[in-house]
Amino acid sequence: MRKDREEEGIELIPLLDVVFLLLVSVIFALKTAELGLRPSIAPVGIKPSKIEKLYVNKEGRIFIGEGEEISLKELQQLVKREAIKPGKEKIGFSVEVDFHTPAGWFMDLLKILSSNDIQYEVKYITGGGK
Repeated sequence: MRKDREEEGIELIPLLDVVFLLLVSVIFALKTAELGLRPSIAPVGIKPSKIEKLYVNKEGRIFIGEGEEISLKELQQLVKREAIKPGKEKIGFSVEVDFHTPAGWFMDLLKILSSNDIQYEVKYITGGGK
């Protein structure tokens, strides 16, 4: 009879996991909105003609293409030039970010990309890199 009572209850650990993930998602969404970031959504049918790779290491240094270091200011100038091009000629960015990158650097990078309607995707990686 005691076994029956144990099997009838709700397991709390999976429930707490789900609640924690929801809480983290809501906090992330609120912080993103607070910083003025918005997802980069391309108009239907318009895709970038070229995808440029960006890598941000754990020190916050930014590398473009095959490993050329670029400053935030240089990246901002590049993005502004791309933003004024017609839709079919724009480039997009594939951003790889080291998991240990300082949040401030990463948020500055996202602000630059999202404020100029540049399409981008972000991948988090651990260790390695430049």
